[in-house]
Amino acid sequence: MVLFSLVKKDLRLLFKDRGALVVLFLLPIMFISVMSFALKPMYEDDSEKVFEVLVMDNDISKESQALVQQLQLNGTLSILTEVEGKKLTEEVLAKRVQDGDYPIGFIIPAGFAASLHEGKNIALAAYQDQAQSSVVDIIGQALKGAISSYSLSFRAANAAPDKKEIFMQIQQDMSKPIVALDLTASTNGIEAPKPNALTQNVPGYTVMFAFFIVMFAGRSFIQEKNEGTFRRILSSPISRTTLFVGKMIPNFLLGLIQVLLLFTIGYVVFGMQLGSSIGGLIFVSIALVWASTCMAMMIAALFKTEAQISGASVMIILTLAALGGTMVPLFVMPDVMQTIALITPHAWALTGYQDVLVRGLGIEAVWPNVLALLGFGAAFLTIGIWRNRFN
Repeated sequence: MVLFSLVKKDLRLLFKDRGALVVLFLLPIMFISVMSFALKPMYEDDSEKVFEVLVMDNDISKESQALVQQLQLNGTLSILTEVEGKKLTEEVLAKRVQDGDYPIGFIIPAGFAASLHEGKNIALAAYQDQAQSSVVDIIGQALKGAISSYSLSFRAANAAPDKKEIFMQIQQDMSKPIVALDLTASTNGIEAPKPNALTQNVPGYTVMFAFFIVMFAGRSFIQEKNEGTFRRILSSPISRTTLFVGKMIPNFLLGLIQVLLLFTIGYVVFGMQLGSSIGGLIFVSIALVWASTCMAMMIAALFKTEAQISGASVMIILTLAALGGTMVPLFVMPDVMQTIALITPHAWALTGYQDVLVRGLGIEAVWPNVLALLGFGAAFLTIGIWRNRFN
């Protein structure tokens, strides 16, 4: 009977602890759901996947159209010659690939048909998104196979009737196709470093752990409320907003130190390349820490006990991290999850880092990401100031 009473008491206390319930039950359910959905494409049969490829035809000849038709016969490729009902231009094609909307695109040059009939080798200028390197590799192989088949068909159709000569032409085409795909390193003329585990993991986990400041800032608020520190400070001539900002600045500085340390370790210890714009990295980092610090102040204002803050912080941090692509690359996720990711500051920060580290872009390319992060932070801060009670 005593044992039963002890068990009953502890269960009652446990179920009153909302933070513990969140960590024990809600968090794993959320995590399993998000991660399972995010990783679903990795376990699907690649043969059933269809990859979109942008193709701009500057020749508009019978031969160039035949090439496009040959590519469309490949079941893994969906060839797009226009986007949103508009014909492609090289600028649009390069921009859409650069922004990560499409993994690869290439151009059939003017004079394509004439060069074919003159027996000249043709290199199709292609653009690729380095941040989607694994997908680009798959598409690249499919494209090269289809283009090689087209070269073979063209030579066979235009060869002399002599069977021996046809055979020799086929052998020549297999060893050196008359038409080949030339993949450039990036869309802006700057050779970006080849993406690797570091360029995903260092920025990914930096973004993820930058938001752990939420937990520590929230606990600090609760401790000072419980100890009556806020009452004593507010008895002096100081406004609540000033006190709120005074609590926020140390967490902001701590976040900047954390980001600097993680990128320094990635660069010094592991040899990670820092891309083509240190300024871009700095701006994204400042905006990231701003967003995470403002979220910390919001969480501190919304919850009243350490248990609530601990449970809510862990659930929010890990769920947003999973949704935002810090654990699984965004391009691996289904399209619907890539869209959902845009409601998280994590996705904007991570994309900004990858624009610099992987795509070789500069400050001008990351401004949308920086503005989005500043906007997230402003929204979090507004809610925090509105809901905060220092008594």
